[in-house]
Amino acid sequence: MGSKKSNSGEGLSLIQLVWIAVGQVIGAGVVTIIGSSLAATGRSAYIAYGLAVLLGFTQVVPIMFYSSIMKIHGGNYGIVTRALGDRWGGLLAIASIAQWTVRGTAVLALGVYFNSIFPEINAGLAAGVIWTILVFVNLFGVNAMALVQSFATPLLLVALMLFAIVGAIKIPPENLPFNNPEFMTNGVQGFLSAIVLFVYSCTGHSMVVNYSEEAKNPTRDLPLTMIIATGIIFVVYTAVGFAASNVLPLAEIVNQPLTGTAKSIFPTALFIFFIIGGPIMALLTTCNSGISANAKPVTVAAREGWLPGIFCKLNKHGVPFFNYICIWIFGMFPIITGMSIAQITNFVLIIQAIQNVMIIISAIVMPKKFEKEWKASWLHIPNGIFYAIMAVSMLFEAYIVYDSLRNLTPMLTVINLIILAAAIGFGLYKVKSGKIVRVED
Repeated sequence: MGSKKSNSGEGLSLIQLVWIAVGQVIGAGVVTIIGSSLAATGRSAYIAYGLAVLLGFTQVVPIMFYSSIMKIHGGNYGIVTRALGDRWGGLLAIASIAQWTVRGTAVLALGVYFNSIFPEINAGLAAGVIWTILVFVNLFGVNAMALVQSFATPLLLVALMLFAIVGAIKIPPENLPFNNPEFMTNGVQGFLSAIVLFVYSCTGHSMVVNYSEEAKNPTRDLPLTMIIATGIIFVVYTAVGFAASNVLPLAEIVNQPLTGTAKSIFPTALFIFFIIGGPIMALLTTCNSGISANAKPVTVAAREGWLPGIFCKLNKHGVPFFNYICIWIFGMFPIITGMSIAQITNFVLIIQAIQNVMIIISAIVMPKKFEKEWKASWLHIPNGIFYAIMAVSMLFEAYIVYDSLRNLTPMLTVINLIILAAAIGFGLYKVKSGKIVRVED
């Protein structure tokens, strides 16, 4: 298993973890979401993106600190159950399965971008083939996934920075002044709305915690990976946002993806390279690393008795193949049916929100519950400063949760509450059954 590799000095290196984390966090959002932010705040969108990265880091910090004290089995599942008790395992197991549903929308988008440069190839067919190949590669273990990531993520960064540099060179000087009426078109409220919009694309690198068992030196390398990845996305997102916000007339780029600006600054060959290296690699790296990352919490939850044993059965490469097959099906669902699964994700929005809050609470209790380990951590800081940071994390998370939930329809709210009640009831039943056994390997 991954933990045995770590103990023997094998496993994922720091640079491999960085490629995994950066590839995971940079999704198609950097290509598509910029248009919506331009509608919200005008040419100041690039500043909003930079601030979103920094504020988003407050959501990564609790996981970063926790991962510095011990090897974590099962990612978010392990964080919460070790800090707050096994009784929360059922809720975390269901929340982790719910995260599988997000695979579908990314997979479908992958096909759409592929079709944009190869129109003779059906978007659904392209998405299905690429997705199937990625899942197949992942069946050979985490090192196979990391190999793909180590090639695709650097290509992604080159494509995005090429866009940023060429775009910056071609910006008309009259678009740059802060007193330009187009700089902040909707005042402070619009600027804040753009930040919230961006934050969702700024925290995915925290999922690297799910590779704690596979890392060579998890307590050092996982927190360091989150710090390095944050620095990389700050530079990339701000630079890309700067070019995207200022090259073309504002009316032409509002609510539009980067493709229009890319066409205006690149010759055809470089535009094709940008589409392949930018949005396609962004989606590919997110899908590739997301397979094993999404499977890990469910695998450990099943190992400890929360789910049927089939969810933790491993092939000869140490891969929970049944989980991967389920994730593959979720990814194929919108391709086969032609339906969006965004609504399915909305069905479990409250569970996901509670999970995020529980992770922060788990970090808050960490200095007392794991006092010895915390004091030995290379990230140890005085508890007063630590709790102040956690307070900021909680306040920002509360705002994000509020912003996410306020648009739920009454019917979706009722469905969410029913699913939450069922998850809590399931957890209480399993705890009383006495069949939950903590496994640290």
